[in-house]
Amino acid sequence: TLTITPGKVHLTNFSVVEIPFVDDIGGSWDFGSGPDIYIKFYDPNDNLLDESGYYENVSPAALPLTFTADPIFELTIWSDYYSIVVYDYDPLDADDLVGVVVFEIDGIISRHGYVSELSVKNTDETIEFKLGFDWE
Repeated sequence: TLTITPGKVHLTNFSVVEIPFVDDIGGSWDFGSGPDIYIKFYDPNDNLLDESGYYENVSPAALPLTFTADPIFELTIWSDYYSIVVYDYDPLDADDLVGVVVFEIDGIISRHGYVSELSVKNTDETIEFKLGFDWE
């Protein structure tokens, strides 16, 4: 049996599957409406790779929110953590940090193999992303 081990991986898309709809003290992110969600995607060296536009007044029924990587990102650092940071956009004051999800390619391979899709959560499991991968 011939086994081919991929040498490259690309992040093709990611979806916000779950977010908290209240902040740490139990208040809503935006007064009278749902949060205005956007994401920033960072490599392990804290270089910003992508920033999305925002989805306005997100409700639980609106999930998942899907973002397509454009261009598709080759993830070249396999032994350290990439970060997806979720924010609530606020036009009149500083944006609120909703939370952060991290993932490491080597960790994904060791636990799940060369999967084309994987769900990842933050440490307190209040945020979940579904990631799409293309392996070469």
